[in-house]
Amino acid sequence: MRPEEFIISAAKPGLKGVVRAVRYFGNHFEVEVAVPESTVRVRQPADSWAVGQTVYLSLAAGAGWALQA
Repeated sequence: MRPEEFIISAAKPGLKGVVRAVRYFGNHFEVEVAVPESTVRVRQPADSWAVGQTVYLSLAAGAGWALQA
């Protein structure tokens, strides 16, 4: 998954996580979110999140690839 394929929100539904870092990259922000047993980076257009804040992650429509087993 790419950072821009995640949606971050302050309300459910989604995978619960905690913001660990917010970094500015010129035209966007990268939010680092700790989720159970992993860390996810989420690309955001604005600085709307604070370190320590509880958030919920989901995938944007059409994100990712379907793989056949």
